[in-house]
Amino acid sequence: MIQVTFYSDSQSYIRSSAAPPFGVLLNRESTDMPTLTSAKITFQTGDDDKRKESSLDISVRDSSDQIIAKAVDSFGLFDNNTVNGPFDLQVLNQADISTVKPGGSVVLSWTPWSGGLGNTDEWHFSMGLVLAFSDGEHVAIQEDGLRLTAGQPTLSFGL
Repeated sequence: MIQVTFYSDSQSYIRSSAAPPFGVLLNRESTDMPTLTSAKITFQTGDDDKRKESSLDISVRDSSDQIIAKAVDSFGLFDNNTVNGPFDLQVLNQADISTVKPGGSVVLSWTPWSGGLGNTDEWHFSMGLVLAFSDGEHVAIQEDGLRLTAGQPTLSFGL
């Protein structure tokens, strides 16, 4: 007969009374994987701002392409040479870390301001994304030198 006792430190201990030596306590890793608890994104605008009228759709996806965190907002004006954020993304699925890295992604879609002649609005920026997990682990990416335009309004990056 095997008896399993779970402790709060994420370890499981198994005591076997069926095989000698009786009452031996064995330490074994828990099969529980850390889960997503928060997602935050920060933008650093370069020499071409994001107008307050433009909007962003940010999706974090796991390795099966399921959306696990999301934000849709204009976030206001991101003036030239400024840092904006961190902004919280809504966690939609407390995904296991094993389904996020490797194979996960972040998709950034931009709806530019459409008030200009010929819709020539652009946004030059860098971004940083930090995903936090229930065990304190973090998955982070930093992408620099990015550009979104009316002709290329979507970017995608692996985690």
